[in-house]
Amino acid sequence: MACFQRTIDEFIRRNDLLGSFAYIDNITIAGSSQQEHDENLSRFLEAAKSKFTFNEDKFVFSIDLLGYTISHGTFKPDADRLRPLKELPVPRDLPAL
Repeated sequence: MACFQRTIDEFIRRNDLLGSFAYIDNITIAGSSQQEHDENLSRFLEAAKSKFTFNEDKFVFSIDLLGYTISHGTFKPDADRLRPLKELPVPRDLPAL
């Protein structure tokens, strides 16, 4: 993994791929707007064509951030964080509230 991390970090730096961040085998592409994100993603994929092979089945176009899953223009509460609330017993009387 360390070898891939060094390789991808160097690739991002050499290609001046702003908004591209790698952590182990996860690559995050960001932007301050949807347009900037899309431009950064296109630049990354274009630069990567000659250097890497990606399994597009593993692409995930979402991110978990601050307790929400952001994907395809939607914000949803993170299911893992909601689970403890959903598992609370339903109060049956006033003192249980």
